[in-house]
Formats: sequence, structure tokens, C-alpha cells
Amino acid sequence: VAATSAHVSRADGTSDAPQHVERLLHNGIRPQLSLANGWYKIEITGGETMQDNGLEPTFEFRLRKSKQQPQHSGDIQYRFTIDSSEY
Repeated sequence: VAATSAHVSRADGTSDAPQHVERLLHNGIRPQLSLANGWYKIEITGGETMQDNGLEPTFEFRLRKSKQQPQHSGDIQYRFTIDSSEY
């Protein structure tokens, strides 16, 4: 699972994650997240976050370990998109 590492969120809603990820990619490092085997409940939220260059489409993935197989309630064929109000 590819993901950004932990980042600092500021009171104004901005974050250092995009610059952090750019530095990693520039150095040939692809951010990754290692997960232990098991079941996870996954919640996906999306919207726009304020970055240094304006509003950017953002997806957030929340993973919570589950002791049992979670009940499936999502449409894995759904095309998740966010239309940017900046461009």
C-alpha cells in the first residue's frame, strides 16, 4: 500500500506532507506503509485541502485493525474523483 508518512497538520488546514513527499520522490524514495497481516476496516474520505499553491484534491485513507472480517459495504468499481476548484 503506497501512502504518505505522518505529517504535521497546521491550524489553518495546511500540511507539510506534499513537500515531504516531493523530497522523498526526488531522492528516489517511494513512500510506503507496511501493515501487519490481518483484517482492516478502511474508510476513504476526499475533498480539498489548502496547500501552499492553493486548494488541492486530497484523499485520506483511514485503516483500523479489525479482529474479524469486516462487512463489505463499498463499491470497489466506483470511480473516485475530486474536481479541483483551482484548475
